[in-house]
Amino acid sequence: MEQGFEATSTEAVLAVAQVSKGALYHHFASKTELLEAVFEEVSSEVVKTAQAAAVGVSSPRMALCAVLKAWLRAALAEEPRRILLQTGPAVLGVARARMIEETITQAPLRRGLLRLVELEDAKCADIDLAARLLSAAIAEMALTAVDRDLDDPGLALLDAHIEVLVDALAPPGRPVEDGSR
Repeated sequence: MEQGFEATSTEAVLAVAQVSKGALYHHFASKTELLEAVFEEVSSEVVKTAQAAAVGVSSPRMALCAVLKAWLRAALAEEPRRILLQTGPAVLGVARARMIEETITQAPLRRGLLRLVELEDAKCADIDLAARLLSAAIAEMALTAVDRDLDDPGLALLDAHIEVLVDALAPPGRPVEDGSR
C-alpha cells in the first residue's frame, strides 16, 4: 500500500501476502477490513515499542515521559506513520481509528496513569479524560512532526512539550523532576 490505499489493487495485496484471493476473503470481507487489521497490528507494535522505553526507568513519571516520547518516535517511522497517521484515519474514518486507538493505545495509558495516582506521583481527577488528552496531544505532535517534516531539533522541542505535559500531572507541592529524561 505504499502507493496509497485506493491505488493498491487486491492482486497486489495477494502477491505481497502470498495468499490466494479465497484465503484473503476468508479472513477479511474487504480491503478496508484488511486495513483495519493492519492498523490494529501496527498500533499494537508501536505501543509495545513505547512500553519497552520504560524498562529500567526508576521514576514512574519519568517512565511515562519515556513511553510517550518513544510512542512519538515509533509512530513517525515510515510504515507506522503511513498506516496510523495517514491512511488508517483517512480510509477507516477518524471515529473508527479513534475507537481502535482507545483500546490499543489509551487503555495502557489509563493503567499507567492509575498507577501514578496510586503511587501519589500524579493527580488526576479523571484518569480516562487525562489519558484521552495525553493521547490526543501526542498524536497531534506526531501529525505536526509529519506536516513540518521535523528533524532531531524539532523532535527535541516536542520532547520538551511532553515533559511539560507529564510534569503538569504532578501533585501540588511535588517537585518537578529533572528535565534530562
